[in-house]
Amino acid sequence: LHDDEDVKFMLKGSKLKKVKSGTWKKNRWMKLQEDGLSIWCESRNKAPPTFSVMDIRAIQEGHQSEVMKKHCNSFSAKQCFTIVFMGSRTTLDLVATSEEEGRRWVQGLKKLIQRVETMSQREKIEQYPL
Repeated sequence: LHDDEDVKFMLKGSKLKKVKSGTWKKNRWMKLQEDGLSIWCESRNKAPPTFSVMDIRAIQEGHQSEVMKKHCNSFSAKQCFTIVFMGSRTTLDLVATSEEEGRRWVQGLKKLIQRVETMSQREKIEQYPL
């Protein structure tokens, strides 16, 4: 997958806008790590700065989440996407600086998720040993 153009784009990183409310919209640097399975996200709090592609349940494109519906109408739907996590972790609502950047992140994340879904248990253990 490291030869894929969308994945290469994600490896370089991007400044995306993280949205929580109408007044809380912060620029955050996000970058796919070299392992191809974890994403580093600039953070101001004590939460771990990376998350695993294995923890993503779905990618929602456009204004599908409640936050996106309420607070992101001024952005093109093609710039907006939401990362929905498994478990209790809150969703991550993001706005790319361009439609092209949004498309690359959405397509890249979907390819990485598909890769994880097809990995054997042994590959997962080798990738993330205890």
